[in-house]
Amino acid sequence: MIFVLKSMDHPKVKNAFLQVKSDDGEEFPLPSALQVRLYKTVGGCDYFTIQEGVRQGIKASVKHDDDSSSFLSSENLLTGPVQLTYSLSKKILTLDTAEFKTDDDPTSKIPKGLYDIEIPDYSHKLTRSYLDRADLALMWFRISHDHSQARYIHVGSFSAGCVTMTEQIRWDDLCRILMCARKGDGKSVGTLEVVE
Repeated sequence: MIFVLKSMDHPKVKNAFLQVKSDDGEEFPLPSALQVRLYKTVGGCDYFTIQEGVRQGIKASVKHDDDSSSFLSSENLLTGPVQLTYSLSKKILTLDTAEFKTDDDPTSKIPKGLYDIEIPDYSHKLTRSYLDRADLALMWFRISHDHSQARYIHVGSFSAGCVTMTEQIRWDDLCRILMCARKGDGKSVGTLEVVE
């Protein structure tokens, strides 16, 4: 059965990331709503295989909460893919009819075209200074599967080549939608079309 990491609002799920441990002992944070396949529960600990994202195929575990409840849920939190549009000239990111103010780097603009948006990968500490305005400030979404290009959609006040959402207090609303969206390829939450 496929489970997802639940409750991004739980006190032990820090900024929508849950600390887990791989079979080889490495500890790392996984983003909420990530799909995992539970294969056993022993001694108050869930053991699972990560089904999507950059750590797909890795086996890991997480201890149950203090009240003995699991951090995994069989409830389907996921939705279909999102389709975002980014206007280079207006510096506006659009989802359906909602528009978000952004910034980009004029010396390193994203070329026009259609890109996949990846499932969140890691907890990005560079934006921790925005946590007083956005609980999910550490959650970034990579643009395209070309990992030689470090371009993301994330919250901030300036850009070094990413699509940076400058309306920090609105980031959590957009981020929650993106976190639960899935394109169905095990890698992406949807697409970003970059236009003039």
